Amino acid sequence: FQVSSANQKDSTNSSSGLTRSLTQSLEQPEGIPASLAADFIHAVIEAGRTTYSKKVVEHLTQQDAITASENWEQENALLLPAQFLLMSSKISNSRRIGMKYRLMSL
Repeated sequence: FQVSSANQKDSTNSSSGLTRSLTQSLEQPEGIPASLAADFIHAVIEAGRTTYSKKVVEHLTQQDAITASENWEQENALLLPAQFLLMSSKISNSRRIGMKYRLMSL
C-alpha cells in the first residue's frame, strides 16, 4: 500500500528539490501505517463474508432454492459463510503475495 499526497509537489526537477525529496524520504517512511493497512484488509474480508452470508445464503434459503451445508459438495448445497471465507483465503494465498488470513475465535 502506498498513499501519496495530492498536495505533494514534484520537486525532482531541481537539485535542491531532489535533496529535499531524498531527505524527506529518509525522515518519513512512505506508505500508510501497518495498523491502517490491517484495518483496510479486515474491512474487505468482513464485507465479503457478510455480503455472502446476507445476500446469497439468506436470500436463497428464504426462497427455498438451496441451502447451505457443511457438506456442501456432497449435498449440492452452498458453502457456509465460514467455508466461503476459508475458500477465499486459499485462493488469495495461492497468489503468493505473503498475506494469509483465517477465522479466529476471540
